[in-house]
Amino acid sequence: MRMKIARALCLLALPFVGAAFANPPPAEYKFTRRLPNSEVREEIKSATYDDLEVCISLKGFASDGEHIVSVTVYDASGREVSQFNKLVQAQGATWRAGFCPNPTIDVDAPGEWWFVVTLDDTPVISASIPFAYGKPKPSVRDTPPPKSQPKPRDPRATR
Repeated sequence: MRMKIARALCLLALPFVGAAFANPPPAEYKFTRRLPNSEVREEIKSATYDDLEVCISLKGFASDGEHIVSVTVYDASGREVSQFNKLVQAQGATWRAGFCPNPTIDVDAPGEWWFVVTLDDTPVISASIPFAYGKPKPSVRDTPPPKSQPKPRDPRATR
């Protein structure tokens, strides 16, 4: 009886064990932006039109040799914003690429932007990032008045 239960549990666990040893995803990605007055990039989960160089960085897995990577970007209205095609060289079964679209604030719709990546015409990534107008700049009348500075104490005065 105990043997039957143990055997049943092992059979139930097989799909989960198989998933642990499955092939890695065909590609990985991260969204980054360049920091102002710098060449340093930071990873981001959302973007604004004020950000400098919002990019998608790609790392994929494929057989060694030349492959064509294509990135198509869609704004929140579903309009194609840009497309990028690049010949990449996979070495050690790994390839890398990056792409930085140039959004136009008066044309491209804010909201959820989609990046669709293919490798040799096979879809490998479909990822999105929220795109917003950015932080509104305060107008002159919205700016609080300057705080009055306390008068400096006379160092010669005693308590």
